[in-house]
Amino acid sequence: MSLVIENLPEAIRTTKQGLRAALPEYKEVFREVEAEMRGRVEEIVTERESGHDVIPVVQYPDIASGRVPAELMGKVRSRGACAVRGTFSREVAVGFDDEIAAYVERNDLDAKLANRAEDKYFGTLASAKPQIYGIYWSRAQVEARQSESLTNVRVFLNNLWRAESDGVRYINPDETPAYVDRIRRRPPGSASLGLSPHVDGGSVERWLDENFRKVYRSVFSGNWRKYSAFDVAFRP
Repeated sequence: MSLVIENLPEAIRTTKQGLRAALPEYKEVFREVEAEMRGRVEEIVTERESGHDVIPVVQYPDIASGRVPAELMGKVRSRGACAVRGTFSREVAVGFDDEIAAYVERNDLDAKLANRAEDKYFGTLASAKPQIYGIYWSRAQVEARQSESLTNVRVFLNNLWRAESDGVRYINPDETPAYVDRIRRRPPGSASLGLSPHVDGGSVERWLDENFRKVYRSVFSGNWRKYSAFDVAFRP
């Protein structure tokens, strides 16, 4: 069901009033959350300065054999991200890269896409050479998406989520529809900013929608320590 709002300013005011009324001590709760966030930031800074990986690194052979330590999976959930190494061998990865480079050159895409808006959106380029190409279905892309190794990685990541809550199963983590993305190529020594820092998630429509507020039910009720970012409940 789509979210239809005729008067957005009024909807925002009404929703905020309702959220405040339901949690009169929201200022105190916010201060608690802010203190927790500052503590997490200090933890990350300390790790970085000690030379540790701030973003957890998972080795593909451990995924394939089911030997990823529980502690590491907890770290991935805590940081909300990870890097997976070794999904493809260097030989295979270089082969994909070479094939895509040949595809771009063969179809003269640098010239055809030099002034495309998508490049300007994703970063201020110092040159006219494009870096993001609206190409989705080259052979190398399809082969990579459908590979057994990448499928194993997706299944592993899906299973970090809690798929069932209160007797309701929201997703099947072992089903992995492929995400069809474009080609992005940054030449060595590129002077551009590339992909600028950004967030793809929505904004007001997330908490204006009554059902989606259930995703953050623990936060809006003041029990924010019970919130799990990896709980699928109500997200679908």
